[in-house]
Formats: sequence, structure tokens, C-alpha cells
Amino acid sequence: MSRANAAAESSTAARSAEQAAPPAAPAQPEPEPPAVQVEQIPLPEAMPVEDLARVDIPTGAAVPVVGAGAGSGGGPGSGTGTGGGQGSGRGTGTGSGEGPGSGGDGSYILRAQPRGVILPPECAKGARFLVRFWVAADGRVTEIDVQPQPREGSCRREFETRMRAYRFEPARTREGVAVASIFPITIER
Repeated sequence: MSRANAAAESSTAARSAEQAAPPAAPAQPEPEPPAVQVEQIPLPEAMPVEDLARVDIPTGAAVPVVGAGAGSGGGPGSGTGTGGGQGSGRGTGTGSGEGPGSGGDGSYILRAQPRGVILPPECAKGARFLVRFWVAADGRVTEIDVQPQPREGSCRREFETRMRAYRFEPARTREGVAVASIFPITIER
């Protein structure tokens, strides 16, 4: 075979290979992921503790409440006198009385409720915390107590700032009057 014939055959084989192969599909560009816009919600400024009202709520055993009223009674009296003698007579007595009013009961107060989900910051991931919120009658958090405290100082500050930023529906009496209270909750991330 001559060189010219070999070249012609090679050229013919290349043309038939081109005709047999389907045209390559144009490359599809990968679609871009949709843009996600994250809204930044600013935290309220921390309020100095000196400016906040402190609410002390007693804990412990309930004290029974007794109605007040005038008592009456009579009995022998005794006393000391300058004459050294002992006498008998009417004295002020003790007795039971009835009067207006009723005793208090802590179950008459409906608990404060948070106005959202309470979560610790990311820096406190993997730990459980008991957080007690002192909630004023207007729903503001006036004080918090966190047990245990986060280990890192920056995390403690972030934790406290976040907890103080929460707002509550205040506790209410049966009559619907808003009152200050303490709201305890255990949280973990």
C-alpha cells in the first residue's frame, strides 16, 4: 500500500468515526444554590443591675393565715401588787375570733410564661443548665441565676446577656392581676 492510499484510508476511517458518534451534548452549568438571607436580630442593651427592682420571694414552709377579730373570754386573773397579796377578778381573756379575709395559697398564682423558646448560646453546647428568671409584673427579666455557670468568661457574659433579653407574660393572680415571680427552667443545647 502506498503512502497516499494509507493516508486516504486513515482519513476515511476518521470521517466515518465522526459520523457514527453522536454529537456531544453541550455542558450544562451547575445551578447556583439559592441565596439565603439571614436576618440579624439585635439583642437589647444590657441594663445595669442597680437600676432594676429586686424582688424577694420567700421560700420555705407555708405559714397558716389566721383571721383577725375581737376575742372575748373571762377567767381568774392573777397579778403582783404592792400588798403582796393575790387576788381574783376579771381580766383580759383570750379566745377565738372571726373576721373578714382568707389565707393565701401559692397555687392561686398562674406562672409566668416565656414569649418564645429559651435556648442557651452555641458556646454552651452539650451542657445542662438550671436557669431561674426573676420576672417583674411587666414581664421584664430583672435578675437571673444560672447553675452551673458556663466555664469560659466570654460564654458566661453571652449566656447572661441572652437570658436577660427574654421577655415573659407575667405571673397572674386568679383575679388577673400581674405579679412578680420566679420562673425556673432546665435548658440544654
